[in-house]
Amino acid sequence: MMSFPSENLAINGIENPTIYECHKKDFDYIREKLSVIRDLNINDKLGYDENDVLYIDKYQWGQYFRRVWYGQSRRKTEKYLDRIFTELMQYLDKYLKFLDTTPDFIVKTIDKRYKTLTGEICQFINDIIVGLYNLKKTYPEYKELKCRVDSIIMTLVDFKDKVKKNEELLRAENIIHERALSF
Repeated sequence: MMSFPSENLAINGIENPTIYECHKKDFDYIREKLSVIRDLNINDKLGYDENDVLYIDKYQWGQYFRRVWYGQSRRKTEKYLDRIFTELMQYLDKYLKFLDTTPDFIVKTIDKRYKTLTGEICQFINDIIVGLYNLKKTYPEYKELKCRVDSIIMTLVDFKDKVKKNEELLRAENIIHERALSF
């Protein structure tokens, strides 16, 4: 079971962090774990070390032998991707639930930090989707990994669509509110 940094009560020495600080800390944790995927090129392969740190095994002579030597394989990569993207999906679900259950005026008008954080999350998603497509092209014959990557991409796009829909609804509500007050 995954443990987010915000589950520790003290963040950066703050005994009672705000909800925003918890969301930000969790996102920074996940972004750090997955940021290497942004730099993934076609034929580069993912590996992870004994500390569960993801790294890129660049496409070059000897790549196959290095992967065998260090016990890396496409099946292990698939399992690791499943685990770390499950963490990301848990975070995105938690964040969307917060946005959906919190009154819009608090999240969108009083605390603009959430708009910035949501923008950072969406930009991060855009960045890693490129790397995920490259990973998919690296393993054209491995259907299980391709399906898993497609599933991840669809879930990430779905998150962005939900965020965009919420923003459009809020914008429409603000226009109605402004017109009502203009009389």
